[in-house]
Amino acid sequence: MTISELTFGGFTQVGTLTTHKSPQALLRKHGVYFEGSAPIENGVYFLAHENEIVKFGDTQGKGGLKNRIANYLSNRGKTNAAVRSALRNDVTYKVYFFELPAETITLFGMQVKKSVSPRSLEQALMKEFQRKTGSLPRLNAINR
Repeated sequence: MTISELTFGGFTQVGTLTTHKSPQALLRKHGVYFEGSAPIENGVYFLAHENEIVKFGDTQGKGGLKNRIANYLSNRGKTNAAVRSALRNDVTYKVYFFELPAETITLFGMQVKKSVSPRSLEQALMKEFQRKTGSLPRLNAINR
């Protein structure tokens, strides 16, 4: 599974996570910065270092990817700390995002939204990645 396969399928680069502080950025406690525009919608994202996919993730809560990026920048937690630690060596990760489209269907004569769970797409991508490469992306330590 390659970055080009995923971008052809609809993922778009929305920014970068980096340890390089731009002159206009405020100093951050953990020394990690985001450059770009993170969507507030929910969906699936991946982080890439050069041509390597290093992590798949999903966003399901309030604030979407924007909130998830904020967690990487400043929150404690095993996953956030692992991404920041790896970023110190890798320096920059490109952030790609795919918003899951919501369809409208008719039930009982009413229009209701029908959508795919971001978590189910994330898991499917990790399984396919593992099938093609023999392992999970290095920052996806476990398969939820």
